[in-house]
Amino acid sequence: MIKLSLHNLPVNQKLARNIYDQEGQLLLAKGILLEPRYVQQLLKKGLEEVFLWDEMPAEQLAQFESRAERRKAELPPAISSAVDAFREFMHTLSQGHAITINQVEETVDLILPEIISSNNILRQMKLLRQKDEYTMKHSVSVSVIAVKLGESMGLKEKALRNLAKAGLLHDIGKARVPMELINKPAQLTNQEFRVVQQHPLHGFKIAQEMRLTDLEVFTAILQHHEKFDGSGYPFHVLGRKLHIFSRIIAVADVFDALTSDRPYRKAMPLLNALDEVVNNSNGHLDPAIARRLAAYVLNVIPGELVMLNDGSTASIVIINKDEPQRPMLRKGDRFINLQEERDLHIIDLI
Repeated sequence: MIKLSLHNLPVNQKLARNIYDQEGQLLLAKGILLEPRYVQQLLKKGLEEVFLWDEMPAEQLAQFESRAERRKAELPPAISSAVDAFREFMHTLSQGHAITINQVEETVDLILPEIISSNNILRQMKLLRQKDEYTMKHSVSVSVIAVKLGESMGLKEKALRNLAKAGLLHDIGKARVPMELINKPAQLTNQEFRVVQQHPLHGFKIAQEMRLTDLEVFTAILQHHEKFDGSGYPFHVLGRKLHIFSRIIAVADVFDALTSDRPYRKAMPLLNALDEVVNNSNGHLDPAIARRLAAYVLNVIPGELVMLNDGSTASIVIINKDEPQRPMLRKGDRFINLQEERDLHIIDLI
């Protein structure tokens, strides 16, 4: 029996294990031939790999396994190019020069098809988190997460495009904040924090300078640090008065920040960060959008490999809804319920 990526699967291979959904319902029975239509259905469910009977030549198997491993380890070219483009945006702006709306549109043209075609964005997020430049990769990550949230809310293609643009540009104002404050490895003083708090206003001005015409993108740039209880900045806007793009970007922004290493703290494990976003969002984040993020992650994460705090690895089988950060795991032939084995916890996805 072998395990192969669905993205690199030869046609009509025979399934070696039953496949179940999160509720334990049988999706496909072992022994069935994985026709292309079945592969597409599994990908839509967020599954990435399946177990097959070892019936192909060793040389062919090695080729497929090698291709799958490379795919896991490499950031998609479109996403990598978007990070490079945003790095250039920030450099150009920090030097006192302008960027054009065409440059931004070209970057959105690159990443939007990649985001929409990906059923499971967790792998892209993990690879993005491995890059050192937080501001550069964070803006691309927020764009990716925001589009997936927008899709789950039924937004149309034009709205998704503008949402991708808003995610990419939400922190563009940081180009006009001293980098020593952005990268300070300690807590900011009150005066320093007030300087950083100006970045939404700087971003709004930059968007004006590039002659951006999409009002909802302007609004999201300006409002992405506002909070439901009015305690955010720069204008202390309350709850439902916030544009829906602003609320989506805020959830994506917080989730990516929590799951990323920062100069002053280590990244939080993904499921713990999700719990933080959902359960501590009252007063800060739109709870309905926070729950949509949770529904998306919990739908795609079964089957993912994780590293545990004892150094071992396991795969996620079923999410425990009461404690999403403590799912049922499979390690070899043994099942581990993290709700019961409290000395173990997940460190990260592999």
